[in-house]
Amino acid sequence: DVLVKLVNIGPKAQDIRLNLAGAGTLTPKGEALILTGTDPLAENTFEAPTKIAPTRQAITGVSSDFVWKAPAWSASILRLKTRK
Repeated sequence: DVLVKLVNIGPKAQDIRLNLAGAGTLTPKGEALILTGTDPLAENTFEAPTKIAPTRQAITGVSSDFVWKAPAWSASILRLKTRK
């Protein structure tokens, strides 16, 4: 597996081109673990313990050179599978 960690500190989603030449042959599907919210100053509290919580999202179109749209105010971990 190849793990890619990305952070978008802006108020708009951003297209990020990933060039993973040399990472081996990637399968076309992967998974993203995304932590995001509508307010960059939001935080969890005892009253709202899951206000900010990670979500999983399937990724398609993975290749050694592809574009990932990073959500606004987000931290993402992409898990990309390699072929053996």
